[in-house]
Order: sequence, then C-alpha cells, then structure tokens
Amino acid sequence: MDRVKLIASGKLITPDKMAYALCLGADLINTARAFMISVGCIMAQTCHSNTCPVGVATTDPKREKALVIEEKMYRVCNYVISSREGLFNLAAAAGLESPVEFNENHLMFRTADGRLYTGKEYLHGINKPSVVSGSTREQMSIPDVQLGSFH
Repeated sequence: MDRVKLIASGKLITPDKMAYALCLGADLINTARAFMISVGCIMAQTCHSNTCPVGVATTDPKREKALVIEEKMYRVCNYVISSREGLFNLAAAAGLESPVEFNENHLMFRTADGRLYTGKEYLHGINKPSVVSGSTREQMSIPDVQLGSFH
C-alpha cells in the first residue's frame, strides 16, 4: 500500500543533493530555503520579529518596499529551471528517463579507507562500516556519496 509519502527537506538546494534524496527513497523534495535565497533572503534570522532587512519575511509596508517582485520573479524562475534541468541531466547520466526513477542502486559510498559500497549494500547494512561515537568524520568512515548507474 502506497499511503505513506516521504518528503525530503533540509538544505536540498542543488540538483545533486536532490538526486541523493531521491536515491534514498524520497517521494518529493521541499526546497524552501533555496526559494527564500532566490528571492533575496540573506538569512538574517529576524523573520519572527517582522524586521526582515530585505523585505522577504515582513508585513511592514516600509520594509516590504525592499522586495522588488518584478526583479525577484526572474531569479525564482531561473532557480526552478536550472534545478530541474540539473536534476534531469543527472538522471540522464545515470541512464534514466526521469529523476523519479532514482533508487538506491544509483548510489555508491566510498569509505575513508577507499572501499566502495553500493547504496543497497550500505543502506541494508551489508558491509556497513562501523561508526564509533565521538570520533572524527575520518575515524568514523563516514562515506563520500557519489551518484552513478550501478545495476
């Protein structure tokens, strides 16, 4: 039964990160941060105070003037088009017709000691490198992720 949908979120701004989330099983991706940045958000972290310096997150009419919609709409459009194009290019490079076809077979993990694991091996615990609490990234063998077509 396909009643549960997985929505990936959290700094998924670039097509490679989006593809990674899809490979890990995401059904869709939330790219809120990327859209905020594309309209001019500078991450001033004042959204809750109604004092956004660039007018993105405010209802103050004076501050809203800083947000020029006629200019920003092109930036948002460019982000959407380039992200989509990049995601479809990655899918094509993996031999897929669409990014929705990404799965764990399109991932390769490289450990700190240079060993390679398929996404399926790594995600299902086969040959999974050990992780020691409190260790550095190198000591824990946290893998670098690479996209590829491995069937």
